[in-house]
Amino acid sequence: MCGIVGVYKRKENNHSILEITKKAILSLQHRGQESAGICILLNNNDLFVHKAIGLTNQVFSNINNLDGKIAIAHTRYSTSGSKASIRNTQPITFYYKNKWLAIAHNGNIPNFEKLRKELEEEGAIFSTNSDTEVFLHFYVKYKGDMAKVLEKIPYAYSMIILEGDKIIAFRDRFGYRPLFLGISDEFFIFSSEDSALTQFEFIKEIVEIKPSEVYTIWNNEIKREEFSKAEKYRFCIFELIYFSRPDSKIFNYQVYRFRKECGKKLALLEDREVDIVVPVPDSGLASAIGYSQTLNKPLELGLIRNHYSGRSFIQPDNISRRETVRNKLFPIKEIIENKKIALIDDSIVRGNTSKEIIKLLRENGALEIHLRIASPPIVSPCLYGIDMPTKEELIANRMNLEELRNFLNVDSIRYLPIEYLKEVVSKDKENFCYECFLKH
Repeated sequence: MCGIVGVYKRKENNHSILEITKKAILSLQHRGQESAGICILLNNNDLFVHKAIGLTNQVFSNINNLDGKIAIAHTRYSTSGSKASIRNTQPITFYYKNKWLAIAHNGNIPNFEKLRKELEEEGAIFSTNSDTEVFLHFYVKYKGDMAKVLEKIPYAYSMIILEGDKIIAFRDRFGYRPLFLGISDEFFIFSSEDSALTQFEFIKEIVEIKPSEVYTIWNNEIKREEFSKAEKYRFCIFELIYFSRPDSKIFNYQVYRFRKECGKKLALLEDREVDIVVPVPDSGLASAIGYSQTLNKPLELGLIRNHYSGRSFIQPDNISRRETVRNKLFPIKEIIENKKIALIDDSIVRGNTSKEIIKLLRENGALEIHLRIASPPIVSPCLYGIDMPTKEELIANRMNLEELRNFLNVDSIRYLPIEYLKEVVSKDKENFCYECFLKH
């Protein structure tokens, strides 16, 4: 899971392309914390590239006074290739037939090792071990024929390509990952989420790029093409559950409302008496609001988040995740002590974060802790862009509910059943991917 941005400057104005691109990619920091990068096609047709390990505001802090025609940017959460490696930091760039090529990718290509081997046997040389580079090689091999490329690599991605003085943005035919286009008189801006676009007052229209659509901007004009549609889409339900910002609208669902509705559904199953509802900030907040309102129990911020720390799920290893929890969440003992708590979170993946949070609550005098998860158990690894590579890492795959309750040291635990989750997206329930909730 990553954040990608593409900017095309339509005419001279008071904003530099660097300024706009930095603001947009900073708004997608929640999608990746390992590294960030930017490339700008300058007015002299040279390509400025800057990439580094770290957060976007750190990586781009010393870059100023640059302008140009086109820019693409990326913030990385690795799903393939070496983690925290500068080699795999995007955008990946090449110089080919007297023009620059660069690519920024959100998602995963499940069979990329097979495709890479095929290319290597034909003489291709790679500069990274990321799956993203495979796509660019096939793009060059097929001479920019997107129909052939999309047929060769059918999923699971949203991508932005800079090619010379044009920019190309597209989603795979199944629509696993979101992508949007903001249109104004000054700029065309592509982004992983619409919330990165709404901050710009000059944006007049925001379009959600559909699965199998390819947008090409060249000579200040938009060309839209649509290739073979899938019979059924495969929108990633985890985008709504966890990854996207609450103020985004993804797959035509407002994220905050979706999460709140999941909390309401979860509350309908409650059979324990609780005193207060405590969200795990910020991931469980919207669901906790729905849960609290449905049961008419007070919502209390028993855990306060330090917003200068990162997201624990997308940390690259378990030690980092545990350290992030202790640095990120601060309990309020006066709220927690001697209370029966319904602790609400959006999901449990590895269990390490939840265990640390529950330990914090116990240390501060919680009388009872009833853990409520506003999604089904994650029992299978994702092949389509979320870093859950092995079943052994997934705690719900290794433990039944009673084992999990004992491991986490809670008085009870409940997940949102998958049929309730599907009710929340009822009008499109057949178009979502639920593979991580299904044992294989």
